[in-house]
Amino acid sequence: TILHLDENLLTEIPDNIKNLRALRELNLSQNAIRDLPGGMFFLQRMTNLNLSHNPISMYAFPEGIGNYLW
Repeated sequence: TILHLDENLLTEIPDNIKNLRALRELNLSQNAIRDLPGGMFFLQRMTNLNLSHNPISMYAFPEGIGNYLW
């Protein structure tokens, strides 16, 4: 499953995103997201995550997440 939510003025990602277990690609670029929910990192099928052009602190990323960012 691929989900494109870029350019939607989103300010947060709901923690229940973890329920999208078939999600492989998620594009959240060009929003206003500052933090990442912990549930996001339970998406074991995720291969691509685009968070570019968001004011996210590098401290919001868990160790090893760099393998999924583009």
